[in-house]
This record gives sequence, C-alpha cells and structure tokens, in this order.
Amino acid sequence: MNSDDTKRALAECKQLTQEYKSMQLYMHGVHQDFLQLNNLSKLEAVSGGSAEALTKMEGDLEYYK
Repeated sequence: MNSDDTKRALAECKQLTQEYKSMQLYMHGVHQDFLQLNNLSKLEAVSGGSAEALTKMEGDLEYYK
C-alpha cells in the first residue's frame, strides 16, 4: 500500500470511528428518552428474555437461602 492509500484508509477509519461514537451517544439519548417518557426504571426496561432470566435467577437465589 502506498502512502496515499494509507492516508485515505486512516482518514476513513477515523471518520467511521467518529460516526460510531456519535451513534452510541444518539442511542444512549434515545434510551434515556424512552425510559423517561414511559416512566420506567432501568430494570423494567430490560427485554422480556432478560427479565425472565432475572426472575429465574431470583427464584433460584430464594431457593438456596
């Protein structure tokens, strides 16, 4: 790879990294807005499968107490 190709590749990687970080911030904001609009706590916003797993784990913990 020559130096021009390397510079273009690095510039593209930098741009993609910035776009990824922007998307992360955007998704975090959307998540926070969703929680506030629906008056949900973080636990209530867990997906159904995860909530089921948490419930099972809580039941297992109670069983072994």
